[in-house]
Amino acid sequence: ALRVHPDKVPEALQARAKAAFEKAEAAAAAIEAFCEADAEATSVLHRILHAGGGLGHLMSPGRARAVLGLPESGRSEESTHCAAELREALRRLGIHSDGSFGHPDQERAARLLDEAVDTLTNGLPAKEEAALQDSVKTTRALGLRDLKVPRPMVLSTPHVEVVLLEAEGHHHLALLSDGAAALEDEEVVSRVASFPGQPKAASL
Repeated sequence: ALRVHPDKVPEALQARAKAAFEKAEAAAAAIEAFCEADAEATSVLHRILHAGGGLGHLMSPGRARAVLGLPESGRSEESTHCAAELREALRRLGIHSDGSFGHPDQERAARLLDEAVDTLTNGLPAKEEAALQDSVKTTRALGLRDLKVPRPMVLSTPHVEVVLLEAEGHHHLALLSDGAAALEDEEVVSRVASFPGQPKAASL
């Protein structure tokens, strides 16, 4: 909240900062209210939302088990019973007189539970199953939740390598994407040398 406090930003950004600050305060108030109602159920809500991610994305069996808290060896028959227990925990955080959940995050978690049960009991349609089997590019994989939850297979920890230059003078650093990585070193050097001081032209 301190980073977006209206007193800490330029005047041109104060309206946006005020809106962001109000959202942060509202979120903090909601979390405090959840914890006062039932700290254990609040932890359950957090785990479901964290494991489930956004609604509308393909839910793999692995992510479905993470949402329900089932081990990889867990049977699909257990999903319905597990979801019912988790729903009861969510209800302890507050419900309306008509029985509906009292906060949108509770409703979102409940919908994630439904998606998880559906994935484990009915499986995915063939088209969606094929989509999950498709390979993803490196930059996409860094943010892909299914490769991080429940078991982290891709880490976004940067790898730093120091290269000591033997000679003084001007040097060039070429950043190549997967398409350009097939170029030979000599061709990269030739292109850079042909356009001194013009990195954009050398990359064309």
